[in-house]
Amino acid sequence: MESSADLILVIVEGPTDKAFLENLCRRLKFLCKVLIMRGNRPEKAARLIRTFNARKKFVLKDLHCLNPDFVERIKNELRRLDAHVVPIRHSVEAWILAGLGMRSAENLMDPEEELKRRGIMKTPGKYGQLAEGIDIDLAMKYSSSFSEFLTKMRDS
Repeated sequence: MESSADLILVIVEGPTDKAFLENLCRRLKFLCKVLIMRGNRPEKAARLIRTFNARKKFVLKDLHCLNPDFVERIKNELRRLDAHVVPIRHSVEAWILAGLGMRSAENLMDPEEELKRRGIMKTPGKYGQLAEGIDIDLAMKYSSSFSEFLTKMRDS
């Protein structure tokens, strides 16, 4: 079991989410371990959470194709491990668009398509760069899930 008094564990859905979160954590001076969990199995998330003795634990779940009842079930199952499940309206791409100043990013059905329309391709390298350049205050203002996540990250 890895341990650190300051470690924050963040579990995400894919490599672009991982690159974005790793660079965001580095930018904000958080000591984070970002892991990828494919699929929607709470028991897999629980295994990952138990592997790390982290001060805070987050599981980010895109809502674009998940039943809200299922997300609640994940929240309830992981709450006993003191993990925060943060539902993201549609996907992390909405956070990026909010940080670029788009007010309605969380209302888009396909934020990834909007990024493509703007010439931003979905690659880990590009998403890592975006994490370093987005406006954090705008992202918090225009994305309730980003604001919830960052507020919980900053809470002692």
